[in-house]
Amino acid sequence: MAASALVLPLLAAAATPDEDRWARQVATRVEAHFGLLHDPERLARVITIGQRLEEAAGLPRGHLTWRLLDTPQFNALSIPGDRIYVTRGLLDSARSEEVVAAALAHEIAHITLGHTRQVMEERAAHRRLTLVIENPLPDGKTSQRIVVAEGPKAAPGARRKELEADREAIRILKRAGYPPQAMLSMLSRLGGPAREPSAGTQVHDETRALLSSHPSPDDRMKHARRTLQAISRETEITAETSTR
Repeated sequence: MAASALVLPLLAAAATPDEDRWARQVATRVEAHFGLLHDPERLARVITIGQRLEEAAGLPRGHLTWRLLDTPQFNALSIPGDRIYVTRGLLDSARSEEVVAAALAHEIAHITLGHTRQVMEERAAHRRLTLVIENPLPDGKTSQRIVVAEGPKAAPGARRKELEADREAIRILKRAGYPPQAMLSMLSRLGGPAREPSAGTQVHDETRALLSSHPSPDDRMKHARRTLQAISRETEITAETSTR
């Protein structure tokens, strides 16, 4: 796939009433647990960045619903129902718009790749779904856990899906006019000892299983660098071809 090509995602079919109810249940529980942040100025900033990325991802402008969570954690989160949450902590500590865009592009990629829809399809397993906001507080002293609905204990292929979303997010960033290297800056924010729970922190079995199924920030950075190198090569080939 050429780096400059615009790939239109295959938008999922309209959700069934049952899927709509479940998506609303997930949203209600996330918002109740963390609390919504009512900050029109910050929300407008997120929507501006988000809609620029939506168009680059081939989504209709305004297709996604954007909300802010009142938590100091550095994170963004996509859930069924085409909703994306951005935390106060991400907006507070991101050093540039590009870093915010990288986090948002990753969540948009989960949606365009069908990962959030797969969560709904996999819930037929009738086991507890544990939704983990896994990124740490700046001081590394918090481990969060919230059970959001009935569904699979851990989504199959979680590691693969995270890396897929990173790869697609890098391409979305480039198409949107952001430096794709911003993904490395965002991932570097997730690294370090702060990722690990502090001494004495209780980590539930479901949470530990989900954390172990996700690639580490270091692994994600290695894969991101490979994607950036591939895009660089594609750009060089395109430039050489255009001059002939």
